[in-house]
Amino acid sequence: MPPAQRGGRLCALSFLWLCALVEAKTRTYYLGIVEENWDYAPSGKNLITGQSLLEDK
Repeated sequence: MPPAQRGGRLCALSFLWLCALVEAKTRTYYLGIVEENWDYAPSGKNLITGQSLLEDK
């Protein structure tokens, strides 16, 4: 077996061995959701219905 092939196989086996040693980490994310009225067009009213933002729910 040529030395280049032997080195490639050794490198591949070393990589697989290192992959077996690595552990996965579980991450948990918590989201805080707050309902908020947004006035995308600062006119003070819903531009589609024509009602004020306080009346439009």
